[in-house]
Amino acid sequence: MFEINLNNKTALIFGFSNHRSIAWHTANKLHKSGAKIIFSVYGEKMKENLLKLTSEWDYNPMIIECDVSDDNDINKLYSDLNNSNHKIDMLVHSIAMADKNELGEIILNSAEMDLSSQWT
Repeated sequence: MFEINLNNKTALIFGFSNHRSIAWHTANKLHKSGAKIIFSVYGEKMKENLLKLTSEWDYNPMIIECDVSDDNDINKLYSDLNNSNHKIDMLVHSIAMADKNELGEIILNSAEMDLSSQWT
């Protein structure tokens, strides 16, 4: 894998949910490459989980709570970013919302279709 220097770059990460999320692993790789990270999270519980994970970083990342389905929260996020004077160089969109029952059914149907097409 190649090394990339992201010193003096800032990434805004949407969609952190836990230590297994794509958003977390992306943010951690960007951080290890020198980027400063700003997180937008949904709710206090995710913020607390994120603070635990970033406690070993060499700085405390900016964390903004934002429900992206609420226009007022989006406006507050924009205002908070403007007031922070951070220049955003990268944006990672890793937000996903789905009914778990529907998602499970889709995965099961997909797997059945893959198996049947391989053996016929």
